[in-house]
Parts: sequence; C-alpha cells; structure tokens
Amino acid sequence: QHHKYAGDNQQQYPEAAHAIKTKPYMDDYLDSKSTVQGSIKMIQDVTHVHKQGGFEITGWVSNSEELLALVPEEHRGERMKAMEVDTGNNVQRILGLHWDTVEDIWTFTTNFEKLDQDLITGTRPPNKREILAVIMSVFDPLGLVAHFTVKGKMIMQAVWRQGYGWDDEINGAALEKWNQWVQELQEISTVRLPRCYSPWNPEKCTVQLHVFVDASEEAYCAAAYLRFEKDEEVKTMLVMAKARVASLKAVSIPRLELMAAVLGVRVASTLTKELDLSIGSTTFWSDSRTVLCWIRNADTPRYKQFVAHRVGEILETTEGPNWRYVPTKLNVADDGTRSKGPTSFDPNGRWYQGPEFLSRPKEHWPTEPNDRYKPEDEVLEVKGGQVGYVHQEHRVLPGLDRSSYLRLLPTPA
Repeated sequence: QHHKYAGDNQQQYPEAAHAIKTKPYMDDYLDSKSTVQGSIKMIQDVTHVHKQGGFEITGWVSNSEELLALVPEEHRGERMKAMEVDTGNNVQRILGLHWDTVEDIWTFTTNFEKLDQDLITGTRPPNKREILAVIMSVFDPLGLVAHFTVKGKMIMQAVWRQGYGWDDEINGAALEKWNQWVQELQEISTVRLPRCYSPWNPEKCTVQLHVFVDASEEAYCAAAYLRFEKDEEVKTMLVMAKARVASLKAVSIPRLELMAAVLGVRVASTLTKELDLSIGSTTFWSDSRTVLCWIRNADTPRYKQFVAHRVGEILETTEGPNWRYVPTKLNVADDGTRSKGPTSFDPNGRWYQGPEFLSRPKEHWPTEPNDRYKPEDEVLEVKGGQVGYVHQEHRVLPGLDRSSYLRLLPTPA
C-alpha cells in the first residue's frame, strides 16, 4: 500500500516517493539529510503522501530540536515529547541499535536482561549454550565492534572443537580466554561513535570508499572506510566491517585471504547500493600478494575450482587496478583476525579511523615492492596440464560369425 501511494505521487513528490519506497524497514522509517531545511521538507512531503493513503506517521525522533519543534507533540517519540535533553534519557533504539539523539552518536549496552549477570561479569564458568547466548546478545549489524565479537566466536569454535556438550561447563584454557573476553565486554558500553560520517556536506567534498581485507588461521575480516576530502583536509571513518571465523576444516592461508577478499567485495557492493552518497572511487587493500596475483591475472580457467569461482565473483564488480597492496602492519583488517591481545575501543584509534596513511595525499600511500613477485603454480593453484592418448584395437571373438548383429547380441564374451 505504501508503495502504491508513493507511485501515485511520484511526479508531484519525487524525492518523498523514492524515500517511501527505499527507506522504510518493517514499520519504521529511517532517513538522513544534510540540512535541517531538507529534513523538514522531507518530513512534510512523506507525511502528506502517507495521508493520501490514510496512513499517519507518528513517533518521530531526531537529533534536531528545530525539526522536532515543527512536529506535533502527539506525533513525536515518547522521549521527544517534552523536548528534554537530559543525559541518559535520550537514547533511542533504532532497529536494535542505540542512538543518543543529543550527542548524535551510536552506543552499545551490556544490560542484557535475559542473561544471568554472573555470566556477563565472569563470576561463574559458562557452558557452551550460555557462551553462544552471550555472544549473540551483542547486536552489531554494522560490525562496529566486529574486531571484538569475532574473538567470542573463536572461543565458541574452540569449545566446539574440544568436544564440550551443550550443558558442560568449560574449564582450562577455554575458561581463561572466556574470562578475558567478558572483561572486555564491559568496555563496549564506553564505545561512542558519531552517527554522521563526516562534518562536511558530502555533496561538497570528494568521497572515496576504502576496503581492507585480511585473514589468519583463526579468522578473516573486511573493514570498510569512507574517506572525505575537502580543501586538502581529510576525514576518515569506519562505516562497516565483517569478521568470520575460519572453517573447522583446515584451509590454507592464501585461500582464507581470498575468502576475505570476497567478503570485502560483498561489503563494498552493499555500501555502494545502500548509501546515498556519490562515491567517486573504491579501493581494495590486501597484504596477500598471492591474492593480488589471482585478481590481476584474471585468468580464471587456469585456476582450480575453489580459486576460480571466488576470483570470478571478485571480478564481476571490481578490476585489477582497484586492488592495492598494503603492508601487514598497516592493514587494519588484521585487528579482526586475531584472538590474542587487547581490543581497542578508542574512537580515535585505527580501527575506527582507518590507517594513518589515508589522511595523506595519494602519492604517500603504500606501494607494492618492486621485486617481480611470482608465486609457484602450486601456490597459485593452477590446474596441471593433462595429455590424453587413446589407442583403439579391433578384437574379434574367435569362431564368431559377425555377419548378423542380432546374432552377436546374445553371444557371451
């Protein structure tokens, strides 16, 4: 019904019609504009179009008091009705995410009401079922703390590998890692990330997308950053990340690095489709020179099936020149592949701001060593050559009268 009335008003309210078709999620409508004036016009037009179909939008929430002042009080969200800005009472749940409308930031919470708090604080050992429940309670669809949640998934995989039953309490090294993880879990409530990607109007600056991919024996990760440049000043910010544990079955590092590259391409495709930004260029960064060879050679028929299929998917939306080499130490995606070491939730750290070199001009970005690197065919998983030879012999059964085909059929060999 919403789409029908949006289509009916397409000519008179083109922007509102497009927003109604693309911005709602279930019964919620989410949108963002660069200016207050643009937001006010969008609210008025969207509200008008919905009224044409007999729908009334209520529960409006915004980080702009000027905008909310134009919305009737009965149509505002519960915490917006009194126009109060007291800290602690301004966090709204937006599709499961926590949005502080006063500071305009994303936050996380460890107030998991359905879980035993002794599990969250590490007071008692958990069983496998409880470990899974705690890990899945951290709702993070954008992967803003993926470098932390993947460590929990690694613990779950290790517990699974050791053969624990669903109700068996863990112990030993697994319990030690779990206690370290739940201690860090308390810190995610301190994460405060700007909702707005850039302090500048994106229509007045250059926008680039940079995707970093990496893998280890434990996990593989892709982290995407938006880079805004205006008047030689640069701002970068994490926009989305995905981290997955490696398979229980042994997989080579080059293959895991290739899986990370595929994950990075999928993340980039999602962002390009969903973001209302004019992205000028997209660059992919990997520290695996084997993966870079696979992508740049683009001769998929030469590769074995595993490699050929994934390289083929990568080349559907990217080209060799889109891929660049980055040293391992500068690859931020590496943070989402390691189980050891503390997790940094510093909003000014490299996980959230990207590597330092992105804030510099392009000529100062890392370049690949000029050593004519060429992996062996075995590493590249090139199909081996095969030559077939067929020798045909004409044999005749002794004493057989072959003059009749029908007489030949019942003859035993």
